[in-house]
Amino acid sequence: MKKTVKLAVLFMAAALMGMTPDQGFLPSSSDNTAIVLADSHTSTTKASTKTKIKKSTKNKKLNRAKKTVKQLEDDQTRSNLAYAKATVDNLPDSTQKEALNQRINLVEQNIVNEEAKTAVKNLEDNHNRDNLQAARNQVNLVSDEETKADLNNRTNLVEQAILITEADDAVKYLEDNQSRDNIANATDKTNLVNDKGTKASLQNRITLVENAISTKELTEQQAQAQAQAQAQAPTAQQDDTTQVYITRTGKHYHFSPGCPGLNNAKSTTQVTLSDAEARGLTKCQRE
Repeated sequence: MKKTVKLAVLFMAAALMGMTPDQGFLPSSSDNTAIVLADSHTSTTKASTKTKIKKSTKNKKLNRAKKTVKQLEDDQTRSNLAYAKATVDNLPDSTQKEALNQRINLVEQNIVNEEAKTAVKNLEDNHNRDNLQAARNQVNLVSDEETKADLNNRTNLVEQAILITEADDAVKYLEDNQSRDNIANATDKTNLVNDKGTKASLQNRITLVENAISTKELTEQQAQAQAQAQAQAPTAQQDDTTQVYITRTGKHYHFSPGCPGLNNAKSTTQVTLSDAEARGLTKCQRE
């Protein structure tokens, strides 16, 4: 288009100056053809160059992705996994991209398996509830059924060991603090134990404590009843030794000579409680 505009301007200038193409000011028709052919060749070359650059860029991305995946396979870490995924995600969809993703997935499962094995080993070395939950979470991510079953079995064994320890601690606490409030917790934790021998032993210990609590409660009840009976029924010996005060015409006996009921008495006589009761006297209500 630009070539055409330039030619038009030249022809207009030549017309104004009275010149012809033969005078050499303007290019000849053969020259014009050469110019057009040269322009067409330049456009084709530019398109070819762009295609080559695009293909080269695509190849560079693919080679970089292959390199990151190979690095991941050689050094299987979470950081290399994230880098390989990000690099392959930038590739256009293709069979090569799919193949790289398959290789990444295989490595990712290896990483998940190793993390699960590490978590279970840590649980086996350190029995506690936090490590148990961490191991459970990691094992649940494993896709290989055989590996997952093996790790779950190891986790279950440790969980039973934790349950036995918790049950034993609860029963020991009950033995040291024998009250009915502590029986329920010891019983509940013992019921979670699977091993029959261990469970039976813990239950026997709980039963012994329950019997001891029942015996203690019965003894306390009997002692309380006896104390109440003694308080309500003074013995004959107490009646013989306890001194009270009476008046010549009064109808009551008094434990204290300062009792308000004796304020108007001219004189008092000190006698035993049994003697006062034998005379038909009753206790003064003003004391």
